[in-house]
Amino acid sequence: SCIASIETPYPVLYTSTLKIESGKGSCYYMHEKCMSKKGSLELKAYLVPVFEDKNGLISPTWIKVQDETSDVLDIENLFPILINKQN
Repeated sequence: SCIASIETPYPVLYTSTLKIESGKGSCYYMHEKCMSKKGSLELKAYLVPVFEDKNGLISPTWIKVQDETSDVLDIENLFPILINKQN
């Protein structure tokens, strides 16, 4: 199967198959929402790439990831994003 690999400054949906290849700075978890599914709560989490400078200012940075359960959506004049196939 084809494994989607991208470099992007956008948050990336966290899945158990997501692999971080490289990046600059840190990744923080951001939770979208809890979705009730058949009596349980599904928590969607994203990895957000950020860089903190020596003055403590946080700014966006980039992350390079690959995920075998996602497709790449490449929008003209923007960075590519991963679209999860399982949703």
